[in-house]
Amino acid sequence: MAIIVRGADTDRHDIASQSSGLWAISAGLSRNINDDYQLLEKGMDVYDALYTWAKYLQKEKHTQNLLNIY
Repeated sequence: MAIIVRGADTDRHDIASQSSGLWAISAGLSRNINDDYQLLEKGMDVYDALYTWAKYLQKEKHTQNLLNIY
C-alpha cells in the first residue's frame, strides 16, 4: 500500500499502477471540496474503501457477491 501512496504523492506513477488512480481521486476531491474538514471526512471514506479493496477484494470479480467475503 505504501508504494501506491508514494507514487501518488511524488508524481512517480510508474512505481505502482494504482498510483495514477489514487492521485486522480485525491486531486478530484480537493478540487470539488473547499472545506478542509469535509475533504478529510469524504476522503477518509474513499481511502478506507480503497484499503479494503487492496486487502480483501483485489481478485474478486465485479459480478460476485461481495457481502460475504470477509
